Amino acid sequence: MGQAPVSALAAQFNKSSFGLTPSNPQIQFPAPIGPGASAPFSLPLVANPQLVDAATPPNLGLQIAIKNMHTASIFYFAMSEASFPMWTVFAADGQLEKQQFINTWKAIDDSLEVNATVSDLPNANIDVITQKLAAHNVFYIARRPVPDKPGQEVVYFSIKTVTAIQFLLELTFKEGVPMCKVCVKTQSQPYAELVKSAVEAIIKKP
Repeated sequence: MGQAPVSALAAQFNKSSFGLTPSNPQIQFPAPIGPGASAPFSLPLVANPQLVDAATPPNLGLQIAIKNMHTASIFYFAMSEASFPMWTVFAADGQLEKQQFINTWKAIDDSLEVNATVSDLPNANIDVITQKLAAHNVFYIARRPVPDKPGQEVVYFSIKTVTAIQFLLELTFKEGVPMCKVCVKTQSQPYAELVKSAVEAIIKKP
């Protein structure tokens, strides 16, 4: 950015899997920031359908350009997938009605399921896990015992991304066992692995 104090920046994002871009690209600091100094700032993001990159496999990486509005110099950098949790693109309006969930589940072929087993859960209590998921816009639909399997229960949830991709989630628990089985169903199967990994990370939080 040079040796001149920085008073204003502008941010621009390249196309990405979820079309994220700043809601306001201008970053104005209350006072100029001198060389070697720093100042906190926030950059709220929104999803822009025109910036969705459908040509590459789904990923959580971001490519960003920052421009110094005083010197016109531009700095390019990338955010890795590790610094951008998938649940940050889970939408707040992702809850389905129970019957809608059932109809959608039946409409998705079982071959599109993505499954995993999560072991060593810090807490396998269904109510606790439901609260963890709710805090990340993963919405409870229903729970029921597994027929002919005493002590086992399945719990269903719905998820929608800010780009309106719908996911259905099934978690299976066995009483007294610190693990669960995860099943993700979606018509947008290339995204299922990202959601599965996000769900695993959420339920394994302390």
